[in-house]
Amino acid sequence: MWGYVFAAPGVGGTPTSEQFFHWGGGVEWRVRPRIGLAADMGALHFAASPAYPLFMLSIDGAYHFRDSGAHALVPFVTAGYSGASNVSGLDMPWANAGVGVNYWLRNAKGFRAEARYQVTRHGSGCYGPTSCVNWVLESRLGFNF
Repeated sequence: MWGYVFAAPGVGGTPTSEQFFHWGGGVEWRVRPRIGLAADMGALHFAASPAYPLFMLSIDGAYHFRDSGAHALVPFVTAGYSGASNVSGLDMPWANAGVGVNYWLRNAKGFRAEARYQVTRHGSGCYGPTSCVNWVLESRLGFNF
């Protein structure tokens, strides 16, 4: 098991796009040598309303293409469920998918780079002025510990 923190600039929208910044942290457990289960949470700040972020919680499965004990660079894919809500009561279920790589140092710490796509089609509200088809594409950079 290891923890991680990330910072993720990106773009999202419905149907027009908007810049945002997502930050957070999480943990990942290896349930098998190359299969993991991860949980992370953070805040998604949109440029037009940075004081009212969406709070995100994700539960994901991950497949690592190499064993981290034997290799420094370990590419992975991940997918799962994200929930989002904000202080005004906006609650939405999201799906997410991503690809990335962990670079492990000798002291079981390392760096993380990931591209993640998140999308929702249902919910009790939308952050955009039109129909509720919200999407987010982010580039995550972070540290493993």
